[in-house]
Amino acid sequence: MKGASDSIVCDDALIDEFENDRSVIYLLDNNLRIAYCNKAWDEFAERNGGVKLQRTEQVRRRVLDSTAEPLKAFYRSAFERALAEHQPWEHLYECSSPGLYREFHMQVLPVQAPPCLVVVNSLVIEKTHERVTRPPLTALYRTSGGVISMCMHCRRTRRSEEPDVWDWVPDFEASPPDGVSHGLCPTCFFYYYPPVKDSTRK
Repeated sequence: MKGASDSIVCDDALIDEFENDRSVIYLLDNNLRIAYCNKAWDEFAERNGGVKLQRTEQVRRRVLDSTAEPLKAFYRSAFERALAEHQPWEHLYECSSPGLYREFHMQVLPVQAPPCLVVVNSLVIEKTHERVTRPPLTALYRTSGGVISMCMHCRRTRRSEEPDVWDWVPDFEASPPDGVSHGLCPTCFFYYYPPVKDSTRK
């Protein structure tokens, strides 16, 4: 398991899906320690000068130790409630740099055995702080056949020219465009529909 702690044992296929997802994904154990971070975590840290934030430095640390003091109680409450109630939780937040404005959509998915949380951080907006002109949103996601594929669980939308990339698009959540086809992103497929193990095999 890449970048993972010994405290959580997850299916290798599931970890491989997390590893290749473009969203920043990490796992928290039931003590809210980071048990795994995917490759996108390292890529984001590298792009933003976070040399000491690489996953080799973060695994086994409590996630709240790296959280700003005013936000600790908010995230502790949300994470602990998701663990206790086994209910997903989601949140929009800003994580900007001096040159770029960014918004992320956080989705927290509880796993019961072993008890842990899968935290998916999908980029919603990334733009320079100056006003920029954007092409119509649908141009990025509509295929040549006129179809827009949206995940039936997390509601991320698949890019037409980069089919491995699924984005959280708030405009589509508020007002779905025409021609939406409900599909499954790889992360939700492996989370909600894990491979069934054959109990007859020895």
